[in-house]
Amino acid sequence: MNNIILLPIDLPKLELNRDKTLEYFDARKERHQDWNWVNFKKTNQPIDPELLKLFPDLNEKLRAIPLLDYDNGGHFDFREQFVNNKPHQDPIAKSLAPSNLGPTAYKNLVMRDVLETFYVLPNSTNPDIVQYDIRPKEELNPVFPILPDTTDWFVLNNHLGYHGSFLAPTEYRKITMFIAGKLDSTKHLELLNRSIEKYKDYIIYN
Repeated sequence: MNNIILLPIDLPKLELNRDKTLEYFDARKERHQDWNWVNFKKTNQPIDPELLKLFPDLNEKLRAIPLLDYDNGGHFDFREQFVNNKPHQDPIAKSLAPSNLGPTAYKNLVMRDVLETFYVLPNSTNPDIVQYDIRPKEELNPVFPILPDTTDWFVLNNHLGYHGSFLAPTEYRKITMFIAGKLDSTKHLELLNRSIEKYKDYIIYN
């Protein structure tokens, strides 16, 4: 488990309506680092009620993520990159959980019109990659994850390897949900073990 860099998660698909999601996102997006983003659930605050008007069951669905304190310690946002994301490990996600819990950074692919943009760089094929490596795509050995049809959730390990994302052509949209918060380690490990059994053919190891 501790050698897994990416694992699809055995949770039901969110299947957020495309048009409603884009309308909400485009009306509120702000630039933050490499992203246009909308922080729709700040830590210690509830989900934006305007988003719940569009998706009334979203709160219930997001509680399936094994956070230690969803209401007071869970941060959720939508992001869409506007530049290439260089190889990196997420510092906040890395700080929230120890390496012995395996992959701990939960994400949801809300919308991905084009494949082969998000990638991981296992140490086994990229032993000399560093944070924010500036080498071009041709000098990397990117591994592009494939998600099964039954889920749009995955969990990423920020203690192993690196990950990044190439910029999609402008005619395509790619929106990802990012989650931050301390985990209930028991529930998290139960979910990982279940997911490993169900999605063993999709796991990317370091």
